[in-house]
Amino acid sequence: MLNRRGFTLVEIMLATTTMLIVSGAVYQLLVTAQRLSRTQAAQLGVQTNVRGAVLAVLNELRELSSVEGGSGAQNDLLSTTPGAMIYRAMRGTGFTCQPATESEVRISRTSFSGHREPQAGRDSVLLYLVAAPETVPAWTPAAITGMSTAASCPGVIGSGITLTVSPTVGLVGTGAGTPVRFYEIMELRLYQSDGQSWLGTRSISAGESIQPLFGPLTGPDGFRLTYLSASGLPTNNPTAIKSIEVTARGTSVGVPSFELSGQVALRNAWRR
Repeated sequence: MLNRRGFTLVEIMLATTTMLIVSGAVYQLLVTAQRLSRTQAAQLGVQTNVRGAVLAVLNELRELSSVEGGSGAQNDLLSTTPGAMIYRAMRGTGFTCQPATESEVRISRTSFSGHREPQAGRDSVLLYLVAAPETVPAWTPAAITGMSTAASCPGVIGSGITLTVSPTVGLVGTGAGTPVRFYEIMELRLYQSDGQSWLGTRSISAGESIQPLFGPLTGPDGFRLTYLSASGLPTNNPTAIKSIEVTARGTSVGVPSFELSGQVALRNAWRR
């Protein structure tokens, strides 16, 4: 007869204890790995959010222009503070294909480029006009009150873009090939909602309410605009601004804040 020998109580207890220790260590390792994964995902989310905010603002402001000492249509910066800005946001460009009247501008479809087609009641136009041979050309604004694609340009197959604008005497006699820019008045600012800070935007021209663009950001310092002159020094004079530094700072629960800055030169930064 074979001599069968089982485990003793001490061996069973030792094996159970060892198994519990190993299981606890594995569990702790899994918890740590999961916590680290969540933290890394949160950090990545914050960094992506901040980078997106800075890049979006830089791209939006790239077409802005200012003329030192200028007024009216010469300056696209309408209001500037460290946490907010109101400006003319350029939405497209084109060239006229026939002489304009005081209330109608027709643009060649093939010359048009932009984010979208002009919208009546929301957008305005700027025409680059020369009042007389000895005068300096200037951008002349007019509000768009109607838009149609029914008519074509002279000698061109296909539709043009015909804009009905607010009566502007200065447009009369403007020849074909005149540069045209389309814009709407926008506001960009840091605002509070549900106890958090957000970078928001709205179309003042369209009467919109503020909408979140990026966030959440860190309190009152989550978004900052620094306006710089041609010499690179901060300035409070909107007509002297030649570049804008954009800074965004984001955070999330359990992760350190992340800050990123970028700078954009205005369209005519070379002019003094």
